[in-house]
Amino acid sequence: MSLVQRSLCAGALIALTALLRASCRGRLPRRMYIALWDLAALRLLVPLSLPWAYAPRALLRAVLAHGQEQTAQVQQIAYTAAAVSAQTSVTDMPAQGAAALPWGSILWLTGALLLAAHFLRAYVVSLRAFGESLPDDAPQTAAILKGFPLRRHVRVRVSDRIGAPLSYGVLRPVILLPRGMDRSGDTLYHVLLHELEHIRALDAARKLLLTACVCVHWFNPLVWIMFLLANRDMELLCDARVLARLGRASRRNYAMTLLALEARRSGLSPLASGFSMTAIEERMTAMKNMKKMSAASVLLAALLVLCAGAALATDAPKDRIELIIADGEAKETPLHVYAVSSDGASYTIQLDQTDTPDIVWWTAEEYEDYVAQQRKDMAQLVAEGARAWTNQDGWFVWTQEKMDEVMAIYEQTLSEIRSGAHVSKTVNGSDDVVIHESLCGSQALSLILDNQRTSVYIQSDGGEAGK
Repeated sequence: MSLVQRSLCAGALIALTALLRASCRGRLPRRMYIALWDLAALRLLVPLSLPWAYAPRALLRAVLAHGQEQTAQVQQIAYTAAAVSAQTSVTDMPAQGAAALPWGSILWLTGALLLAAHFLRAYVVSLRAFGESLPDDAPQTAAILKGFPLRRHVRVRVSDRIGAPLSYGVLRPVILLPRGMDRSGDTLYHVLLHELEHIRALDAARKLLLTACVCVHWFNPLVWIMFLLANRDMELLCDARVLARLGRASRRNYAMTLLALEARRSGLSPLASGFSMTAIEERMTAMKNMKKMSAASVLLAALLVLCAGAALATDAPKDRIELIIADGEAKETPLHVYAVSSDGASYTIQLDQTDTPDIVWWTAEEYEDYVAQQRKDMAQLVAEGARAWTNQDGWFVWTQEKMDEVMAIYEQTLSEIRSGAHVSKTVNGSDDVVIHESLCGSQALSLILDNQRTSVYIQSDGGEAGK
């Protein structure tokens, strides 16, 4: 699954989760939202999918087909000069700006690297500031930690560089408290419980995952929305877990602690989990309306997570059919192919296996004459310094080197025809598609070319061209 496809699939789940979050509010478990954010983040970053006959893409394909011929759009696979036509006019070619397609990738990579550098710098600056902190050896702190056992050793330190408590670190977690923080009453207990819940939930790792999503999919506004809402939900879930431990009677005292520490926050690191949040009103409202979830709500939440996970983690199954690309690289693809048409930008592979295309094959003598004529035409193009365009290379000027490259492939095709290969002259009366059938070991292969200088090797008994 491509980067854009993953971004679109995950974006659909993000939009659905945000809609549920706004409409259902406290009627569904907060843990469900965290699970949905996790699924969306994994879909954004992991390119793999599990084959399943009932995957959404498979069902959508079946619905859209309505008994008609299925088609598959296939991007350009490999450039081959053998299909370059000397008669192709410049007016039939895309505008020169089309040659700048790689700039899209350059723009994406630039944005990803700049964002990664920003977050990395913020993290390094924060670690340096946190490194100036001192250990908190207060007996009250040690007693609270002892009552909240974790497998990972948690350190508590004090710093004058922050305004509100926070926690950071995955393998060696640290709770950082502001120097001079009010520790009277239950304040310290509430603060440490909240940060310990962050640590137990591995929220530091989750923030790293969300940050990676933003860096890779910075162009998708829904990913930024996920980054914001997922951070809020982490805080809300920690609040709920703390209050579940303290009891409903402690809600007021815990809320007062939250308000007292909201005066200002450090802002040092976007990767740290802080006790305070700018969405303080949302947290207050959530605590006010907090109630025990019904069995129906829990069951619905589990069903939603299960369905979302199945939808994002699966894709239409593929048959084990080998595809051989023009440069010799092998891949596996699922579809039967008998003919290919092209609009110059993509292939439409017809899957109808009932009709047989009308193919006129080249003879060795005819193709030899054709190659001789192509040699003359290309020599004229080289002499004129003519320009041409391909999907692979964009605009270029004909040179003797380019002509030699083209003619070498023509000569190779001629040699294969003489050896028994079949190369189509016309398919259904048109030369827009070229089918090249040959033997590779015991496998019959078809090389399908179009007049836009693109080629794909496909098994004659099946196979979908792919990148």
